[in-house]
Amino acid sequence: LPLLKEINPSVEQSVLNSIYNLKESSKFIDEYLQAFIKQHVVFDGDNVEIEVEALLNSKSIKTVLFGVLENHHFSPRQIDELVHLVAKSQTGKQISNEKYTAFKDRNKLVVKPINEDHNEELVIDQIPFGDVQLSIKPVVNPKFSSNQNIEVVDGLALKLPLTLRTWQPGDKMKPLGMTNSKLISDVLTDEKYPSSKKNNAQVLVNADGKIIWLVGVRVSEAFKYADGNGVEIAVI
Repeated sequence: LPLLKEINPSVEQSVLNSIYNLKESSKFIDEYLQAFIKQHVVFDGDNVEIEVEALLNSKSIKTVLFGVLENHHFSPRQIDELVHLVAKSQTGKQISNEKYTAFKDRNKLVVKPINEDHNEELVIDQIPFGDVQLSIKPVVNPKFSSNQNIEVVDGLALKLPLTLRTWQPGDKMKPLGMTNSKLISDVLTDEKYPSSKKNNAQVLVNADGKIIWLVGVRVSEAFKYADGNGVEIAVI
């Protein structure tokens, strides 16, 4: 700094001005975040609910998410994915790290811990996914239905929240009875799924990213029913 002062006598004041401006900017962001959190965010332990409309109207969705979720271990890349999730109205898709999962539920962005005790999460419920309902209920002595939109799976393997979405290129699963994974596109071809409906086929995805069920076609070997732990899943 002394050498710089000899070259440019005003350099010290410039550095001090820069430090001051950074402090003021940081103070402004902190005050904005606190006001946003007070009006638009609900914390319940590790659970977080953020109003989507308020995010969309915020000065910076990314900055707000970084601030609100600073203790939830989302990487910069995942924050970018959450910004895309909010901006594109992708109901049902979830973004997860090792401890938390985030998903859009109607007009809120919801963040929850990934619960390793699956039984506590399994309740009789109907969850809306756009124009359909996903029904989940424990069953003791399941009666396997001929209805292709109903499956019984191993409840202990489930991690909520579940995601119901159209399949994407590269999606894989291990179909029931098989030892190796296959691309969803190949499963649909093998099952002679109607070409006119192929692009709209849906998959049910576990919180850990594994595909549970290619709806109406085949359940995954990893989630096959185990005695005493049955859960009936239906797409209504």
